[in-house]
Amino acid sequence: MMTQPLSLLASVAGAILAAGLTTAPSTVSASSQSPFFDAPIVAPDRYVPDIVVRVQSEEGSGEYGGEGPTTGTPSPPTASSPMNSPIAVTRALRSATQFCGKLTGGAYAVDCLAYEYWEIQRQLPDVGEMAEVKKVLADTSKKLRALANANQSKTAKPIRVSKSGKRFNRVLVPVQRQKLPRISRDAARIINNGATLLIRASGDSNRKRAQYQQIAKSMQTGAILLRSL
Repeated sequence: MMTQPLSLLASVAGAILAAGLTTAPSTVSASSQSPFFDAPIVAPDRYVPDIVVRVQSEEGSGEYGGEGPTTGTPSPPTASSPMNSPIAVTRALRSATQFCGKLTGGAYAVDCLAYEYWEIQRQLPDVGEMAEVKKVLADTSKKLRALANANQSKTAKPIRVSKSGKRFNRVLVPVQRQKLPRISRDAARIINNGATLLIRASGDSNRKRAQYQQIAKSMQTGAILLRSL
């Protein structure tokens, strides 16, 4: 009379054990995934430390010609935009190099410059003499960001940076420190290539060439920073 209950109990225990064996691996796999590498650019705020870097702007230039990186919706650039002049872009690019150079360790410099160039070009108009500058900076930013993401560190954490009280819209990812010299050289080459393309885009206009050469020199301060890492 006891044989049937014992047999039923054994069947239930076996089913519970089998269920545990089939579900355990998926639980371990899910917990081993890191939010940084699944979506490094949109990692939740609680995983990303805030770093505040103070930078003294050049007089009259502002951090980005009067407009800094904020979390709000940017205003569309106009012909009267404070960034719509070669001297404003020149100052903004030098400020970008100065800012990125203050980030500890150098591992964030590539992605920092990518963001800074993107932020500067965002404020440039799509038409006029600054349109070609906008195009070159946008392309350079895209290539630097791709380089940083392709060589992202598996140990160091991304950071979100605040610049003079204004918070970046996205986080900065660090590159692998053991590969930093090579990555920095590659990033410097990207910037120098962009500067060369900009000068070539000036055409036969001597005035435009002089303006673009000044902007190109300011871009190349980023390359100099990277080569020093």
